[in-house]
Amino acid sequence: MHYSTDYVFDGQKQRPYTEDDRPNPLNVYANTKLSGEYFALNYSDKSYVIRISGIYGKVPCRAKGGNFITTMIKLAKEKPEVRVVNDEILTPTPTYYIAKNTETLIKTDAFGLYHMSCEGEVSWYEFAKVIWETLGLQTPLYAASVKDFPLVVKRPFYSVLENQNLNKLGVNEMPEWKEALKKFLFSEGEIRIIQ
Repeated sequence: MHYSTDYVFDGQKQRPYTEDDRPNPLNVYANTKLSGEYFALNYSDKSYVIRISGIYGKVPCRAKGGNFITTMIKLAKEKPEVRVVNDEILTPTPTYYIAKNTETLIKTDAFGLYHMSCEGEVSWYEFAKVIWETLGLQTPLYAASVKDFPLVVKRPFYSVLENQNLNKLGVNEMPEWKEALKKFLFSEGEIRIIQ
């Protein structure tokens, strides 16, 4: 089992990527994930490779100390205004649904490459806007450009994944991104973080 990333694509397609699309990673991280995909699929004919996108969950990211949602809530409490990029499009996906759908997938023995993200697409700004509306946050929220936050790492501006192979197999259990976000925000574990 190898979990990979939407970052294996360069974003030029501007339509949801399927498992049949050719990867073209833009950075070292994405290259290493793609190498891991090739290794896993060639090492054993009983391998699963699952590409995921914009993950968030109850356990914070070790490198970042949180997730996008907890970061937005923290910024809303601490800053006079919050600016979020509106030109990076993806599909944020909770780790809960990835784990749940992975459990279903591995019971099939249908080995291979899968995309596993929530349904739909959204910019980080639009995603933040739903967080603001759902939680009633009062801090002003503004759209910004990726160019306003210079990064050393190149990222695709569009990296939406289509769960084509899960659909073909009839085991796509991934919800729409907004429904998943609202369930996450109102889950018992997250209410503590929000308050």
